[in-house]
Amino acid sequence: MRTSRRELILASAAVVAIGSTGRSLAADGHATAVEAGIAYFRKRNDEQKPLVAALTKALSGSDRAAAEAAYIASRPPYEEIEVLAANFEEIDKAIDSRAYAHELGDSDPGFKGFHKIEALLFGDGDLAAALPVARELETSIAELGKALGERERFSAKDSFKGMIALATEIGAKKISGEEETWSDRSLLIFRSNLAGIESQYRPFATALSAKKAGLAQEVQAKFAAAKATVDAIYGQEPGGAVYSRIGVRERRGIVKTTAALRDGLVAVSEELGVA
Repeated sequence: MRTSRRELILASAAVVAIGSTGRSLAADGHATAVEAGIAYFRKRNDEQKPLVAALTKALSGSDRAAAEAAYIASRPPYEEIEVLAANFEEIDKAIDSRAYAHELGDSDPGFKGFHKIEALLFGDGDLAAALPVARELETSIAELGKALGERERFSAKDSFKGMIALATEIGAKKISGEEETWSDRSLLIFRSNLAGIESQYRPFATALSAKKAGLAQEVQAKFAAAKATVDAIYGQEPGGAVYSRIGVRERRGIVKTTAALRDGLVAVSEELGVA
């Protein structure tokens, strides 16, 4: 499952997996910052619903190019929201799990969501087969909206745990190009992941600046460097440049800047007392 994989990444990076779900925000020392981050994700979830509906509509037709464009347009919101995927594990699995997370792989009945659609659409060109998966995805996105409204699921520790894990994952795993096996749009995922991480960090920045301004400036510079590395090669095509054409030096730059960002986030979690 996705969460287990992220826990392994955290362990390999020598980062302590901190916190647990089920804590009320009232007991959290950074409740206002946590709520601000969740509010942003609720907004992104609301924005994603019509995008997935448009994907379903496109799959009901016969225009493969239009369906592929709708798929690419529908992806970014959840790639931000997945920062907190461990707080709604089963919903995350329904929306964004990969074939390898299931016993029977690609043919497993439990394999569904974005990546099932991606394989059927980009790999097979089978819009009809992808259509019922998209309809089920709409239901899962609605369930996610409800989960994001359950404030007791989230805490500052969980927020940093998710930020650190996803920043690690970009450079440790997704850089291989595995993230977008069929659509070849890993740069879209990198950009969205970074936006999601920053959205959850930003509400904590004021407290950090008041406590240790130098670290706040350093982390902001790390965010800028990571985003600039991706933006420099993103190009003008919707969904970003085709990832398989990106050179080794550019990929290495993404690894280094996201790892540096991860280290900065660890330092912030320690400074704010949530590590």
